[in-house]
Amino acid sequence: MPICIILREISIGIVKMAQAEFIVIQESVAKDPYPASLKVIEPPTTQAQRTADVDAAYLQTVTEMERLRAENVALRNQLVRKELGPTSESNVYGNSSTQNTYQALSRGKYRITAKQAKALAKSVNAAPGIVTILGFTDSTGSVAINQRTGLNRANGFRNLLVAHGAKKSKLRAEYRVGEYIASNKTVSGRAANRRVQIIF
Repeated sequence: MPICIILREISIGIVKMAQAEFIVIQESVAKDPYPASLKVIEPPTTQAQRTADVDAAYLQTVTEMERLRAENVALRNQLVRKELGPTSESNVYGNSSTQNTYQALSRGKYRITAKQAKALAKSVNAAPGIVTILGFTDSTGSVAINQRTGLNRANGFRNLLVAHGAKKSKLRAEYRVGEYIASNKTVSGRAANRRVQIIF
């Protein structure tokens, strides 16, 4: 047999072997045993769900901040009371979160002694941040009038503390309307609602 024929037969054999090898390799690829119709696809998170999750996290954070603030106020109240000694309950209203609350009497006057004001001014200066004074009113009068009255009340108490040694730069005056601690149907209730509150 001529050499060229032998080489041709050998070439054809090599090609067939290569083709056979390629086919084997293709057939050895593993197939997905689960058809697409049987796969469970997780539904995408909706915008409403994401918003609800963010709101829940925000509420949890705010709740924790309020708890810590109330705890901080309670500790500062203990410090103030230790410096002042026993105080009359007529000078202080509310629970642990509002114990630094003082009744507003006539214009520029408050139910607080000079000794209390001096000790409170000392606590203001020792506070790490800005101390807020909130001025409150009863329900008498319009919203605009009560806003102005509440702010004047807060500013007046700030001036009182400054006169007893507090740094003015440490104090911020604000007003609150509609936040009552007693009924506005009685004279004593309205008097209790006319107050200032110190937030450390």
